[in-house]
Amino acid sequence: MVHGDNIIYVRIDWENHPSDKTPVNERNLNKMDLALHLLDERVVWLNENKFDKTESFKLVKDISLNEENGVFTITFYDNTKKQIDTILEKIAVNFDFDEERQQLIITLDDGTEKRVDLSALITQYEFLTSETISPEVESGKVKFEVREGSIQEKHLRPDYLADIRVEQGKAQLSAAKSEEFAKLSESYAHGGTGVREGEETDNAMEYARQAKESADRAEDIISQGDTSEIVTIEKSLSPGVDWISTGIQKEDLKTGSYVVTLYVNESEYGIVNETYVGIMHWYPHASYGKESNEILLHSSGSHSVPERRLFLRTRAASNYGLILEIASLKNPIIEKTLDLVFKFKKML
Repeated sequence: MVHGDNIIYVRIDWENHPSDKTPVNERNLNKMDLALHLLDERVVWLNENKFDKTESFKLVKDISLNEENGVFTITFYDNTKKQIDTILEKIAVNFDFDEERQQLIITLDDGTEKRVDLSALITQYEFLTSETISPEVESGKVKFEVREGSIQEKHLRPDYLADIRVEQGKAQLSAAKSEEFAKLSESYAHGGTGVREGEETDNAMEYARQAKESADRAEDIISQGDTSEIVTIEKSLSPGVDWISTGIQKEDLKTGSYVVTLYVNESEYGIVNETYVGIMHWYPHASYGKESNEILLHSSGSHSVPERRLFLRTRAASNYGLILEIASLKNPIIEKTLDLVFKFKKML
C-alpha cells in the first residue's frame, strides 16, 4: 500500500448490514466523488505533459572512447549510434628542424610526419670582414674577433686616447731623462762624455787612481818606518749606508798626518782577509768647524763583495775635536758586528 501527501483517496473499508459504521450517506459519496474528480484532472494533465516515447529514443544511453584513435561512440535509446573523431592521432608529439631544406618537421602521434617550409621566413645574412672585425660562422653560430693590430686612435674613446698620449709623453720624457742620467753616470765613472766641465779629473776612476797612489805611498812609509810608533785600535761595529762613529776620537791620536789601515776578515759579511789603506790628518783639539773629509782608501785581499765595501771619513765636532766615522754601500743583511782592526802610523 502506498501512502504519502500525493495520495488522493483513502479507503473507507465498507462493512455489510446490519453494521452502521459505514453508511452510504452524503459524506462518503462526496468523498468518492471528489477522489474521482481529482483523478480525472491528473489523467488529463499527464496526457498533456507526458514525454513522448518516440522522442525518448533520441536520448543518450551510453558514451564510449577509443583511446587508440580518439573516436567517441554515442549510443541512443533506440540503439542507433553516432561517432565523433577527435583526430587524437594527429596531435604533434615532437618537433625537429631540417637546416638544409629549412623545414619544420612535425611528428604526429601515429608516427607520420608533416613538413612545414620556413625558408620564406628565414633571412640568410652574409657577414663581411672589415679592417678591424673578422667574423666566423660555424654550425649556425657567429663569432667575431678583433683583428690583431687593427685598433687605431680613431677607435679609442677620447679620454682613453688623452691618457695614452699623456703616458706616452711621460715615457718619452723618462727616456730622455734616463739617457741624460746614463751619460751623467758615465761622466762621474770615468769621464770622456763631454756633458760637464772638469769631468776628466772629477770622476771615480781618477779618484781610485789617486787613492791607489796614496795607498802605495802609505804602504811604503809603513814598511820603512818604526813599527813601535804604530797605534792599533780594535773595534766591533755594524757599518751601514749611514755614517757611524768608530769610537776613535779626539786624543786617541796625537796631532799629525797618519797612514791608516783597516783590516777585516768576516766571510759571513762578504769580506775575507781584506785591508784598506789611506792617508789622513788628525787634530785632537776643539774646533769651530763642522766639516767632514772622506779618506781615499785602497783595498786588497782574498775576497770582497763590491756592495760591502767600507769607507772612512773624519768629521769635526764643534768644541769637541775630530771623530773617525765608518760607512758601507749597503746595510748588513745579518745581525752581526764586524771585528775591525785599525792601525795608525804617524808620518809628520
